Amino acid sequence: FSGLTDTFSYYVKDMAGQESETAQVTVDLAMLDVTSEGLDVSINRNGNDLANGPLAERLLNPWAGEQIAVSVRVKGKANLQGAKYQWTVGSGAIDNYIQVEAPDDHHELGHAEVIPLSADELKTAAPIFYWYTGGTKGVSVTVTALGQTGADIAIFTVHRPQNHITSVTTSVNCFQTGVNVTDKVVVRFGEFDSEGKPDPKKPGIKFSQTPDTEAATIGGFRWTQTVSYYYQESHPGFFNHASWSGLDNEIMYDVAGAGVGTSDSPQLDMPPTLNWAEGCFAADMYLMFKSYRPNSIAVPVENVQWCVSWRAERGANNQWSVVSSNWTHDPEGVDSVWFPTWTDVVKNGVVPWVFEPPLPQ
Repeated sequence: FSGLTDTFSYYVKDMAGQESETAQVTVDLAMLDVTSEGLDVSINRNGNDLANGPLAERLLNPWAGEQIAVSVRVKGKANLQGAKYQWTVGSGAIDNYIQVEAPDDHHELGHAEVIPLSADELKTAAPIFYWYTGGTKGVSVTVTALGQTGADIAIFTVHRPQNHITSVTTSVNCFQTGVNVTDKVVVRFGEFDSEGKPDPKKPGIKFSQTPDTEAATIGGFRWTQTVSYYYQESHPGFFNHASWSGLDNEIMYDVAGAGVGTSDSPQLDMPPTLNWAEGCFAADMYLMFKSYRPNSIAVPVENVQWCVSWRAERGANNQWSVVSSNWTHDPEGVDSVWFPTWTDVVKNGVVPWVFEPPLPQ
């Protein structure tokens, strides 16, 4: 073949099925290895052939978060000891997503992390991974064994829920039970009822979702929120502040069935004898989906970033009022490719105050 060349054209199809030529490559045929017959390789998922068989269509149409366990079958070759594998996987794939709950007395043990799909994993005989984005995804493999090489490719269509999050916000309000040291002042993102109790019908932020009815038959939904806050208070004679970030209480902040929403109303309780107090609370609320199929992981669908800040002061006769406030007004969800991660858990009612000398006046 020395000196002989051939030209190969590569074609792609768009979503409408239209085919177009994208490139031409000229190859020196003397460089091709034609000394032996190539391996007859086929990609399997969960041990099932993806080219044929009754399960092929289902296996090629997974939902986001389903475990994708691929392997190869080589026709006529029972023993591939010493074989080398090289896989390529379509975008939006990870090795795993790990979430760990924390006991109440050891909140610092709670954590969540995304484990990326590594280059070493893609050189194994049977990699396992998860797609968290939807769309058309390719998986290919090249196998070299017994002096021969073979390759195969499989095209998956990954389905992903299309739920959309909306929200309604109210305002920052203050209520106090009295003016004595045994009384308390509550500053709340949300409203109070006529008796001074937090009004559950008027939280600071209320989330809703438009359901995906098809996805609801495949898996379940939940709300998960991560938060970061900073509070500071000025007492007569001293000053204290607190900051914390992490998972908001539990992995399942709330159940999110078909169309079910949730809410949040961060608040700070304090004695009326303070001089002033400030707060800043920021959060990411995630709508998570997990397929009912075995070994699936939870994946994000949409998330909402929101925050609220305020300053309250003591006036004449120990009467308190909110003198300034700001918050994200009616934020909407955005398509999320970011997983909620954390290294600590923020528990309701636990404020890690740090006491300092008084602030300079």
